[in-house]
This record gives sequence, C-alpha cells and structure tokens, in this order.
Amino acid sequence: MGSVTHLPVAGRLITKEDYAEEHVLDLEAADIEEALGYVPLGPGDIPPPPDLGPYATDADLAAGLATKANALLVIEAVSAASYTIQPSDIYAAKALTNAALVTVVVPNDPAIPVGARCRFGAEGAAGALVAEALGVTIINRGNKRAAAQGSIFELHKRSAAVWWLLGDVQ
Repeated sequence: MGSVTHLPVAGRLITKEDYAEEHVLDLEAADIEEALGYVPLGPGDIPPPPDLGPYATDADLAAGLATKANALLVIEAVSAASYTIQPSDIYAAKALTNAALVTVVVPNDPAIPVGARCRFGAEGAAGALVAEALGVTIINRGNKRAAAQGSIFELHKRSAAVWWLLGDVQ
C-alpha cells in the first residue's frame, strides 16, 4: 500500500512537506475521520440481525438424531479365518475374533466406491494379515500384518484399485 502524500483537512491539503516542516495543524479525530470518509454509525444505523426463521421443531430434532445414528460405526464380529471386504462393509468395523491368523482380503470390486473405508480390530490371539486380490495395490510402509492382538487398522479406497492401509500394522 502506498503512503499518503496529501490529507484534506478543513478545506486544504496537508502534504508530507508540511508535516516534515512541522507546519501541520493539530488534527482532531473528527478531521481525520472526515478526511478518510468515515461516518460513525448511530444506534439507529446498525442493521437488524438476519431473520433466522422458526426454531427447530421436535420433528427436526428427531430427524437430525436419526441421521446421526445412521452415521455411527457399525461393529460386527467376524469369526472366520478369512474375510473379503464387501460393499456393505463401507464405514463399518469388523472385530476379527478367530484365534488363528485372520486374512483380510481387499477385493478388486467396482461396487465399493472410492472413498470407502473399513476398520478392523484384531481380537484373536494370532492377529490379522491384509492381502490384495489380483489387480489391487495397497499403499503403506510395506507391512500388512496387525502388530498384535488388540491392533486396530483401517483400509481406505483411494482409487479404483488402490487402497491405503493405516493403523497398528507391522
């Protein structure tokens, strides 16, 4: 922003030179406000708040709570030694309860939309291993096994055949 070279006060311009030579009149706040075009607002000049409409009804609140309930993570137990992710698993969690090592297979399934995710908890003693179906790529640090019993990991579908694996994996 450039510097101000002239300031109109009481019908005349005050220049930088006037200021430098200390020939500036004592400026009142009102003079500066007038020069800058500032107009103070009076109590009647404040606009009223916008109309926010009617308050939420009981039906609105019930609908909001139902929507929230639908967004909660559904946790289902899986006792099999192998489990393939299904389109119905989107935004779900699976408790892998088999005592043996459970293999979670990530399918090459176009019915599972990009952005889908599924969470797993390795509750069995041997933990879990993530495996790709043909044509699927899993991106992580290269480790695809749950670190131990109690490990939690999640898979996010990044693109048509690419998934991210994150969480407690080793």
